[in-house]
Amino acid sequence: MNEQTNAPGQQTLTIHQAVDLALEHHIAGRLPEAESIYMQVLEKEPDHPVALHFLGVIAHQVGKNDIAVDLIGKALVIKPDFAEAYTNLGVVLDAQGKLDDAIASFQKALIIDPNYTKVQNYLRIAHVRNRIDKEQGGVPTFHDNHILYLYDNLNEQLPNGSADVNQYQARKHDHIQTALDRELCTISSKHQGRYVAREARSALAETKDMQKFFKPPYGDEIDSHVIVMSQGVDQCMHWKGMPIFKTVFDFSLYSMLIWDVKPKTIIEIGSGTGASAVWMADLVKAYGLETQIFSMDINKPSLKYEGVNFIQGDCNIIDQGLPSNMLAGLDHPWIVVEDAHVNVSQVVSHLSLNMITGDYMIIEDTRGSKSTDVLAWSSLSKSKFKIDTKYTDFFGRNATSSPDSIFVHI
Repeated sequence: MNEQTNAPGQQTLTIHQAVDLALEHHIAGRLPEAESIYMQVLEKEPDHPVALHFLGVIAHQVGKNDIAVDLIGKALVIKPDFAEAYTNLGVVLDAQGKLDDAIASFQKALIIDPNYTKVQNYLRIAHVRNRIDKEQGGVPTFHDNHILYLYDNLNEQLPNGSADVNQYQARKHDHIQTALDRELCTISSKHQGRYVAREARSALAETKDMQKFFKPPYGDEIDSHVIVMSQGVDQCMHWKGMPIFKTVFDFSLYSMLIWDVKPKTIIEIGSGTGASAVWMADLVKAYGLETQIFSMDINKPSLKYEGVNFIQGDCNIIDQGLPSNMLAGLDHPWIVVEDAHVNVSQVVSHLSLNMITGDYMIIEDTRGSKSTDVLAWSSLSKSKFKIDTKYTDFFGRNATSSPDSIFVHI
């Protein structure tokens, strides 16, 4: 730049050099010195967006948030693609208690620079706090508290320009940043949207960043040992004295899914002891739903239970156990649960022919050999069925016995 300015105690500098010097002071926490140089820059070049922006940041740092909004806003009028300015405007708006406006500002920054880690961090914490305030009555979950702790401590532990950052702080900062990087992998999954094609979901799980934290082939976010223990350790879970082979995760997921979908029909393939069908019958009754439940097994349970139709049927001849004309007469929406592990591809193909928009197909225990059948069916049905990540990822990516296998008919 041709324009020059004099920084206090310094030789004559170009505008660019003066801004760089001001930033050095600013990063080191010498706010009065930085402010003085920014103002000198603006005397020479009143529309300098960087000087306006960082002068606004200083205003925020000294508690003058109205002035900060004005200065950063002016910088954005001059330079509308200024991602860092949108980010810091969001920080100021958040400090003013305008969380929705802050989120909007963070989102604008992310549109300009989708890889801007700083704004991804701020947006994450803003969404968490917004949900706590608006959806949870001000009460955070354990995970909410974990996220809040990480971000608070990251800000405290970041080096401030001093060479004296001790070894403990450096290690703690690295640990926290690693945890946040893991959270960013979780966020990257959310960017795919709620309803995701299985191919796109699998492709994301195979990326280097995902594999750094999550376990192939599904990109599981929780340790396999947790899944192993999730049906019980010394004994399995029970419902009304009967063993029910659901994980603690799925026990909660079905409770939410049934309430959300309000199915007219539930079809279960694989009755077992009958406990699962009895449990679902109790759920729909508690919810005040009028739902027909059909549970088929080659060994039909002997018990009778109100609201459940137990059917004897062989998965190898599925069209006899659940004939097409019977399925065609059942009310929608449906929830179909495949838990028999026999002739899976043909079973789900047969049932899916009569499914419509809003119906759910849940294929359980797909971490083993069933995954091949699920992949074959989902590839053929990809135009109609997508994974509903609200449920697969509710407790963390694929924290369910149905990894990438809770499908909704689109």
